[in-house]
Amino acid sequence: MFAEDANNTLWMNGYGSPLLGFINTKMYLETGDEVKSQGWTGLILDTNGNGKRDAFVGPTAPVDPKKDTQLGDALYMAAPAPDGSVWGTVLGFPGAVVRVVPGDNPTETALAEKYEVPWGDSKAPRSEEHTSELQSLAYLVCRLLLEKK
Repeated sequence: MFAEDANNTLWMNGYGSPLLGFINTKMYLETGDEVKSQGWTGLILDTNGNGKRDAFVGPTAPVDPKKDTQLGDALYMAAPAPDGSVWGTVLGFPGAVVRVVPGDNPTETALAEKYEVPWGDSKAPRSEEHTSELQSLAYLVCRLLLEKK
């Protein structure tokens, strides 16, 4: 999908890939240089908490408090947001959502945030009114009939 930025950046991912790719279409149209106009980034979490991308450990390595951590999650899609971030959904169950903030040079500066579904956590806040089963037409009819009694 195309971002709403000055470079008309095209963000993409390979289906099932833990990498996020991009093409600076403005640069490509001006120069015709497909190598300089494109790049990719891993999904890097700022696990050392310093607010910038540093050396990182791979997705299967233990967390190192002095380094960032690369996610091994495969994204299903990439969707740029008006604030410049790029969102993606993680394949698998129960899934997750990843937000990537590209920075000035995404290959070197992009940082990711991962939001996981609190699956199986009975203490997690939830709203019965927002589950798909309770929003179904059949449930609505049943609820209306019960309210009439």
